[in-house]
Amino acid sequence: MSEGSIRRPGGITLLVVLGVINGIVAIGAGVFMLLDKDSIELQEEVNMSTNQLQAAGWGLLVIGALTVILSLMLGKGSNIVRWMYGILMMGNVGFGLWGLLSLHGEQQMSAAFSVIFGLMVLWILFGNERTDEFFKI
Repeated sequence: MSEGSIRRPGGITLLVVLGVINGIVAIGAGVFMLLDKDSIELQEEVNMSTNQLQAAGWGLLVIGALTVILSLMLGKGSNIVRWMYGILMMGNVGFGLWGLLSLHGEQQMSAAFSVIFGLMVLWILFGNERTDEFFKI
């Protein structure tokens, strides 16, 4: 951005920080799943086979890395990155809604948090004029 352009809104800075943390946690969860994919206790707890846990672990690694990269790029003001990040968060909301309907106990609470967090992120990205100005709309 040039010197005369609008400063980055605080909400976008918050999304950058939270996105990097969220991505790192997802990468850690992916590594955990890959290392523990043969654990009978884990397989019974999440009702998945070894192959399903391995696929989920790799999926979490990819999603986590993508989240970190997009989060860091979001702070630069790219409208394309804004939409990519928004699509990623829409997926987060969708999986959270699935979890609310399909899971139980603390996993259901985690799914509820995913829905709330994803909706807040989408509001910050697309719900105010200052953000629109930052992304040059």
